[in-house]
Amino acid sequence: MENSDEERNKLKNPDEIYEKLVVHYQRWYSNPLPMLNKKIRKLMERGLSWGEAVQQIYMEELGEVLGLEVKLRISISEALSIAANRLKFSPTLAIPVLVGNAVGALYSASYLLLLIVAGWLLAACGVNAEKAVDLLLDPWSTSFPEIAVTIARAFDVSIVSLFLLVEAASSAWRAGLFYQMFGQALEGVKPSLAGAMEQAARRMGSIFPTAFIVVFLTRGMQVIVPRVVNLWLSASLLTLLLWLVFSVLTKFTLASCILGRNNPLRALRESISTALAYPGKTLALVIFTALLWLIASLITLILTYLGVATFSLLALLLLLYVQPILDGCTAILYLHWTGKLEKAEHIEEKVSLERIVELGRRSLQALKNAAKDLRSVSEAAAILGLGVAVGLLLSRTPPGEVLYKFLYENPCGCAPPTQFTSFSLALNIFFNNWNVAAISAVSGSVTLLLPASIALVNGLIIGLVAGFKEPIKLLMFVAPHGVIELPSFIVAIAAGIKYYRKADTLAAKAEGIKQALLVAIGLAPLFLLAAFIEAYISIANFYEIFK
Repeated sequence: MENSDEERNKLKNPDEIYEKLVVHYQRWYSNPLPMLNKKIRKLMERGLSWGEAVQQIYMEELGEVLGLEVKLRISISEALSIAANRLKFSPTLAIPVLVGNAVGALYSASYLLLLIVAGWLLAACGVNAEKAVDLLLDPWSTSFPEIAVTIARAFDVSIVSLFLLVEAASSAWRAGLFYQMFGQALEGVKPSLAGAMEQAARRMGSIFPTAFIVVFLTRGMQVIVPRVVNLWLSASLLTLLLWLVFSVLTKFTLASCILGRNNPLRALRESISTALAYPGKTLALVIFTALLWLIASLITLILTYLGVATFSLLALLLLLYVQPILDGCTAILYLHWTGKLEKAEHIEEKVSLERIVELGRRSLQALKNAAKDLRSVSEAAAILGLGVAVGLLLSRTPPGEVLYKFLYENPCGCAPPTQFTSFSLALNIFFNNWNVAAISAVSGSVTLLLPASIALVNGLIIGLVAGFKEPIKLLMFVAPHGVIELPSFIVAIAAGIKYYRKADTLAAKAEGIKQALLVAIGLAPLFLLAAFIEAYISIANFYEIFK
């Protein structure tokens, strides 16, 4: 008791301590006084005086006695709050998500290519289009010739392998850029995209294997276990259990690799030791993240059932806003729990009307510059046209028929969802098309393969559908919205090509990504107009045209 009294006597004046606690609470709460006073009242109800209550809160939360160092104690909610504050401080933290999403776009192009090859081989085995689709959807069926089953299973294994590789590449680039930039933002410095790209490119030899380990242990189990375990319920429970265990143990692996500069095995070991040191909190973080995505999915299903087509909007918002905050929270907790975080305070950053106006002006200027680059626009149109030609030729072959039936389940092909209202459908079309255009523009600074493959695949789909439709009717359907949508899409592809050509250094790549984002923002009004025309005119007359 005497020692306790001595320590209290050494403490600063209670009024000074109270002021310091107010400053501390301002980091986490927009209105800190009610939260602090509530805690003080609870302690006073136990018999402490106001000064003693203030002193006890000060010692418990900051761990400071006069002459001792302050020790940070950050909860998951506080880490989320700091991460959200840093995203507001520097919106460029959303760029790594777009870059990772752009890398993931390679999956669609590769998937279609594998599907065409599989369709060709099955057609050569004498399997017609309808049976080929059934076999590809259920490659473990035994009611088909052995050679056909082998082809379908090889296709299935190839798709799983492709998924894991592309997912790992996407995660590697997203994490490689984000954690480098977030580390700077934590220090109160505006992140440098060019510097982050340089660091990520230099260490990609370690980051990609680390990302592959994480993806294989978490996402891989979701696609491998159901193919090995035949019983649906057993497979589902086993998949859930493995996902939960590996998600907890690998939660900090990428953060350890990038922020801790560890090799893949060392990063995995540190992640496991960190998770085991804080098992409850790590499990809570994993479950919170999963519940967040689950709630978003449920909201999407409910809105879809009610006729509100907003799933593309939700997906985009989750990608650009929620994902950076979750990644930031993981980074903060990793640094905090491993003793590498010195400070983490909120930074005041106000968004002014002048900044928004300036952003609009720069977007229009970037869009104008991209449209004036006739060489890039011509190349983008040529790639799209090549895809259309390939799609038309493919539609006259057995693999083309397999591809068409695999992608479209009804005779009209891609019939519009009639349960949606025209307004909500227009919003969904807009966000879907604009997202593809933004990825096309941004991805060019990473590699030419991305915008080129996106243009080629979209052209192929257009040509494939055109091959199964009457040209005049298809033109009547596409023309009202296509006259705006197609040129806008070509400009987005052209921007990707243009900034690829200029990306001879990492600094130029970073600047290209920023300019491509401005082009995408400038294209948003055009895609919005095209989407409303498509929903209210083209799709409204869909069945009249194709009856």
